[in-house]
Order: sequence, then C-alpha cells, then structure tokens
Amino acid sequence: MSGFGLASGTVLKNGGEEGVFAGGTDISATVSSGGGLFIHSGGIASGATIKAGGLGVVESGSVLSGTTTVTSGGTIEFIGTDASNNGLKLLSGATGELGSGAFLTDAKISKGITLVILSGGIASGGSILAGGLGILESGGQVTGDGSGSSLFIASGGTFEFASGTNGGSNIQPLSGATLEVGSGAAFPVNKIDAGITVKVLSGAALTLSGATISTGALVETLSSGTIIVSGALADSGTLMASGIGSLVEIDSGAVVSGGAVVVGNGLVDVLSGGSASVRFLSNGSGGLEIADTDTNPSTFSGTVSGFGGVNHTNHKQFIDLVSVASAPNTISLSYVSAAANTSGTLFVSSGGVEVAAITMVGHYSAGNFHITAGSGGTVEIVDPTVVNGGSVAPGPATRTFPGNGVDLPNIAFGAQTTLAYSQMPSARR
Repeated sequence: MSGFGLASGTVLKNGGEEGVFAGGTDISATVSSGGGLFIHSGGIASGATIKAGGLGVVESGSVLSGTTTVTSGGTIEFIGTDASNNGLKLLSGATGELGSGAFLTDAKISKGITLVILSGGIASGGSILAGGLGILESGGQVTGDGSGSSLFIASGGTFEFASGTNGGSNIQPLSGATLEVGSGAAFPVNKIDAGITVKVLSGAALTLSGATISTGALVETLSSGTIIVSGALADSGTLMASGIGSLVEIDSGAVVSGGAVVVGNGLVDVLSGGSASVRFLSNGSGGLEIADTDTNPSTFSGTVSGFGGVNHTNHKQFIDLVSVASAPNTISLSYVSAAANTSGTLFVSSGGVEVAAITMVGHYSAGNFHITAGSGGTVEIVDPTVVNGGSVAPGPATRTFPGNGVDLPNIAFGAQTTLAYSQMPSARR
C-alpha cells in the first residue's frame, strides 16, 4: 500500500503480508500466525495488534501511532530506527527485536518479555528485570547509556549470549541473575560474583582461566555443554557438570582451589597435570575421568567424595581410569582406611603393578568398589549392586547371633524351648 492509501481492520495470517509505504496508513491491523505487517519509510501504522506467530517490522522513517500491542508469541522487529516508542505495548510472552541499525536506550524488560539484539542492533543501558530475557546475537552490541550505565540484569532476570558472541562488556549481572552461554558461543569469564548463576547450554563452551567463582555463585553445564578450566580457578562457589552429555574439563596445568568440582549427570575430566577435588552429587549419574598410570599412579592428586550416593545406593556413578586398559583377571583393587574410617585410599593394580591411588573422603570399604570395563576398554570403577538388595556396610563385620555354637535352623527360639544334655555310656571293649 503506497501513496495516500488507507487500510482499516486488515487481518493478516497464514502467509498473508501487507507493506505500508510512504504516504500509506494502516489502522487496527491484526497480524496472527504466519502473517506479516511491514511498515516502510514514510508509512504509518496505528493501533496494530500482533498475535502469536505474527510478525511486525518497523523500518527507519516509519511511524507507529496509537498503541501497537504485541501479545504472547508475537514478534516486532525494528530496523534502522529508534525502538523507544511510548505507544508500543509488549505483553508477557512477546518478543522485541533490534535489527540492523536499530537502537534502544534505557529499556526495562519485564517479566515474560524477550529482547533480542540482532546483528547491527544496539541496546544502551536499561535493565532485564525478574522474569525478563535478553538475548545477544552475533554482531549485536550492548553499550552504556548516556551516563555510562551498563545494561543491568536484575535478580530473576536472564541474559543469553547466543551463537557467535564472544563477550559481555557493558553487561552487569546482579545477585540472583542468570547468564546463559548459548550454542556456538565461546568466550572467557574472569569472575562470577556471589549469587550469580551461569548456565552453559547445549553446544556451547565457556573457558575459565585465572577466574574466580565467588561464594554462592553457580556455574553449570546443561546437556551437551562444555566448561574448560585452563588456568588457576579460585572456586568458592559451585562448578558442576550438571546435564547429561556435558563436560567439565580440567586441563593440564589447571588448578582448581577452594572447592570441589561437582559431578551431576555429566562428566568431569581431570587431565594429566590438572588438579581438582571432585564431589559426586548423591542422585547424579555422571562420572569422573582421571589419568593415573603405572608410571604415576597419583597423577590425580585431588580427593573424591560422595561416590556411590547416600548409603552407597547409587550404582550409576563411575570413575574411569582412561589410561589403563581393562583385561580379564589382571585388575585388582584394595582399600586402606584411615584410622577413623572417614577417608582412605583406593588402590588399583594391573598385573600386580599399582596403576592408581585415589584418596576417598567418606565411609568406604573395599566392598564399595567394583572393577568393570569402560566404554573405551578402560578400567572403570563403580559402587556395586548388592545381591538381593541392601548395601555394603563399611568397616569391620559385626558378629550377630549365633556366635560360636550349633545352629538348629528348624527349631524356633522361644519361652517353651528347652535343651537337654545326656552323656552316652562309654563303649565296652
């Protein structure tokens, strides 16, 4: 529609589109699933409603008048223009996008609203409030506002770094905020402050080098996410391989100090020369890979705790000796407990040669460990399932009734039970 054309009450859906060009005006359009309303330079749209699956595009030089409403599932994109429009109303579940050349200053993204900063789009200052979501795509920018203030992520707010992004300057997460590293994103982080949660999503990688995880902070991998620790890491918070198929890798020369790396449903891999203590989550199904060998059975210098879960009822967790091959009748283990049985050392031998010495923290005995073959033909250690249920109790066995004596299994013991003794006469010669 161009010139001085006027459209009113247009319904756009299922592939239907309308372009409003210079001199044209659209009043009260409804855009639903599959429909599109494109407002070009010089065009005017008044009182439009964009519903689930619908798209509105506002280009440089166009005008939105009245109230433009975007409902749950609807999307409005700005290109080459200021997106700070007082007549725009985004309802919970709606999405606003900043395309090439678009900019937004000091916006407040509230509960249920998503702001996507596309390539060439700029968000300056503002806040992602509780329940709100900001997404930074490759080529998008976050800058300070006129007074130099960053984009704040408030408690309960979430900000995601999507594919191709490589950092987050001018973004200030507050305690209770969540940062997400999306698929294809990979960048280093130096410090995670108290109360902040960092989630590494599927296909994403986060590098921690010379970093600090503060008390109360959580850094975790979701399914198929990866965290690489490549230098010193001061860990007073929680670093966890949480999701299935996820990985926390402690590189050679990397040292995690202050706290344990947690095994959830993912994998913690401590390479030769790396150092970290490891704690298994009680209900997790993940594992620990270490590089102990016959030439250095203490390559893994950290401690292991929580293995086998509460009362040794978790039989899915494993410790994999990735540098030791499994072979029938050649692998053996022993466990030497400390005096109070609150820790000890698990020794593993291959052909009589010690290949691993693992310091375990907690109550264990040799019966809490079983050797099996890992998926790559390596030696894998699990907490064994006890035949007919139950668990293996650590420490020495306790004598139960009867002790020394004769057991009469078919005679009940009770108040009416009596025993008699008579001596047979000596046999005559």
